[in-house]
This record gives sequence, C-alpha cells and structure tokens, in this order.
Amino acid sequence: YAALSLFVVFASIALSIWLGEIIGHAYWGFGFVALFYGILALILQIFMRNSIKDAFSNALVKQFNS
Repeated sequence: YAALSLFVVFASIALSIWLGEIIGHAYWGFGFVALFYGILALILQIFMRNSIKDAFSNALVKQFNS
C-alpha cells in the first residue's frame, strides 16, 4: 500500500501544479484538488459508511489477533 499511497500523493501534486498553470494561480490548482478529495471523502462517508467501518474493524481485529 505504500507504493500506491506515494503514487497518489505525487500524482495529486502534479495535477495541482498542472491545474495551477492552466488557471494561472498555483493555489487554485491545489484548492481544486483538495476540493475534489473533500467531495470524494463526503461521498464515501455517505454511501459506504457501514462497509468501510466493517472492513476497518475486521482489519484491526485481524491485526491484533496475529
């Protein structure tokens, strides 16, 4: 998961810089990417709340039982 996380972080930074160059202000690019992640988190929270909670709980129990 570490490689995937690093990929997402660097891809987000690259997308932010690219959007900032298109728009003309770097902070707007970072703002739009942050807004995208905020909306994505809200959608996941609303629609997948129970399944995410169950998966997280199962992972914690499995980790502590090992």
